[in-house]
Amino acid sequence: MSFRRFLTSKDGFTLLETTIVLALIGLLTIVVVAGSGNATRNERFSGGIRQIKANIRDAQTKAYTVKTGNGCASSDVSPGGGANVCYWRGNVLTFDALDLPDKTYGLNLLYGSDLSSASGFTDPRNNLYGMSSPALATYTLDSIKVSSINVGGSVASNGSVTGGVSVSSVSVAFLAPDGHAYSCDSTHNLAGCTPSRPGNSSPYLDSGDINITFTDASTTHKSVVTIRPGDGTISSINL
Repeated sequence: MSFRRFLTSKDGFTLLETTIVLALIGLLTIVVVAGSGNATRNERFSGGIRQIKANIRDAQTKAYTVKTGNGCASSDVSPGGGANVCYWRGNVLTFDALDLPDKTYGLNLLYGSDLSSASGFTDPRNNLYGMSSPALATYTLDSIKVSSINVGGSVASNGSVTGGVSVSSVSVAFLAPDGHAYSCDSTHNLAGCTPSRPGNSSPYLDSGDINITFTDASTTHKSVVTIRPGDGTISSINL
C-alpha cells in the first residue's frame, strides 16, 4: 500500500469513534460540573460556620464591657422598672441538638449586680439576677443543623469527640469583665439555666470544652465548633 493510499484510508472518523469521543466529553463535563457544585456547597457551608463563629465572638467581645441596665423588677429576675439597680453582665447563647435545620439559636442578655462589689470580682458568675426576654439569632445557611452537643470532651484531628457527656441543649454564658465562657446544661445543672435572684447559686459552670457539631442537611459536610471556657477560645474543625 502506498503512503498516499494509507492517508486516504485513514481520513476522518468512523461513527463508532465519534460516538466514543462524544461520550468521553459528556462524562468529563458531568465530572467538572459535579466537582464545581460540590466546591460551591462546601464553600457555602464553610462560610456558614465562619459566620457562626463570628457571632459567638461578637457575643464574647460585648461581654468585656459592663454597662448599666434599665433597673430590675422587684423580684430581681429581669430588667424592668423596679427600685433595684441592675447591670448588664454578659451574653448567653443557647444551642439545641435537634438534628434538623431550625435556622435559629437563642441570644439573651444577662443582668446582675454591680461588678465593683468584691463578690463580683471574685467570680463573675456571682449575683446574676436574670436574663432579657428571649431573642433569636439566625443562621446564614438554612440547611445547617446542630446534630450533637458534647460538654467536657476533646476533639481529635479527624473531628471525633471523646470523653465528656452528650447533651440535648447547652447555654454558653460569656461574662464580664474577662469574657470567659461558662456553660449550663441539663446534665450538669438539673435546676435549669436561668439565673434568678441575688444570692442564689449561679447555674453556669466551668464544665470543660463545649463541642457543638454542625452538619449540612443537604450534603455530608460537618464541622465541630469548640468553645473553651478557660480562655474563651473559639475554634473549629471542618470535615
